[in-house]
Amino acid sequence: MLKKGVLNSICTTNFDLLIEKALVSEGFEKGVDFEKYHTEQDFRNFYWAIEKPKLIKLHGCVTDREEIGITLDIVAGSDSSMHRNQLVKEFFSKKFNDVVIVIGYSCSDIFDISPQIEAVAQDKSEIIFVEHKNGKLDPIIKELSKCGDDFPFKFHPGFKVTIDANHFCNLLWNTVLEEDYQVIQGKTNWEKIVESWIENSVFENGHIVKYILPARLFFDISQYEISLQYCELGKQGAQETGNFKAFYSEMGNAGMALNALGRLDEALEYLKNSIVGCRMVSNQKGVIAQSQVLGHIFRNRLEYDLALQRFQDALLAAEQIKDQFSICTSIGNLCSVYNHIGHTAESEMLINKGIKIARRIGNKQSECAMLCHLGIANFKKGNSSASLELIKASLLLAQTIGDERCEAMAHLNLSNVETNSGNKINGINHARLALDIAVRLRLLQEEKKARFLLMMYDLLG
Repeated sequence: MLKKGVLNSICTTNFDLLIEKALVSEGFEKGVDFEKYHTEQDFRNFYWAIEKPKLIKLHGCVTDREEIGITLDIVAGSDSSMHRNQLVKEFFSKKFNDVVIVIGYSCSDIFDISPQIEAVAQDKSEIIFVEHKNGKLDPIIKELSKCGDDFPFKFHPGFKVTIDANHFCNLLWNTVLEEDYQVIQGKTNWEKIVESWIENSVFENGHIVKYILPARLFFDISQYEISLQYCELGKQGAQETGNFKAFYSEMGNAGMALNALGRLDEALEYLKNSIVGCRMVSNQKGVIAQSQVLGHIFRNRLEYDLALQRFQDALLAAEQIKDQFSICTSIGNLCSVYNHIGHTAESEMLINKGIKIARRIGNKQSECAMLCHLGIANFKKGNSSASLELIKASLLLAQTIGDERCEAMAHLNLSNVETNSGNKINGINHARLALDIAVRLRLLQEEKKARFLLMMYDLLG
């Protein structure tokens, strides 16, 4: 549609190159047929009067890694973000764009994008906000002003349309253009990828892969007893073949299953022995994984010093092998402990580091957890309004990516904050939602917390 002149600009928070590749495939050349803006210098020199189509990448581009991600101190309002902020305000003003179609956006950028959208003072663009629902052909249309206080476009004229996004694009195309709409799709050969993965697993682990894979799969669907049985079979097979790496890995996986089943003393023994063995065979990923689980056990037992030690061990091991994903999860876990013991300054300092990494590598699960931890830190400091805003952003992101464990965590924390803010009914509702998820997914710790909250609500009337 950009090629046909229907659109004049595209604004995205994604930093991948998919849009650029699509433009190139249609014959566009950067600097000739369109202009790209993704650095603070670009935003400083931006002019709407340039007639070429514009691609604006608010969170930077993968081609310039220093620009990817926005640390919390920058988005809080420092000078280096002022040009970006101004551009966001202008993009959503009628002076430059009469109508803006928003599609594929979670509205979770509460630090930088959302405040600027809400700050558009007058001549607001009309917004068509597309909420994707797979397979839905009959749209549900709702005025933006009725979409809730947390919705950044609530002050703009326009509508929220719940519909299958592909179907919406089809309708839009056929409405404004005369030629037929064509869907161009890439195809990933998942069968070949899975076969290659299995071949590598078999090469590395031999016949015991027939135990290792089911153990992991049953764990992921919360069938912990069956997972434990396969872990023990895998451990036995690894011992018989002298595969010590697999032996200690399966010992750790068995410890994870025992933890999920609430058999904590056994889990501790398995996990500690697994860490020792993983260090012996230089399996740093095993050290990281088992240290994380040990940290969770100690945190749930309120043994915070031991929890901190284990999470710090995991972070150190992750940094040694430059495992960015594990660095994110380790930071998130450390923040949870610091919040429990009231060290909110340490928690916020780590989140500044962690959320930047999470956004750079696209680790939405860690970003979701860190938003929640930051909300808890604000609650501990007495800032309930900021706490609610941050945890609700975490909840929205969790629901968007389908992370129900993080969703349950967000509901539990919202229950606490809402109740302490005088909104008992909201607190009860969030506790019930958390309990529903925890029971369905067999999340024992979350279930205990939710039942405790509901019991306290009953006792206090």
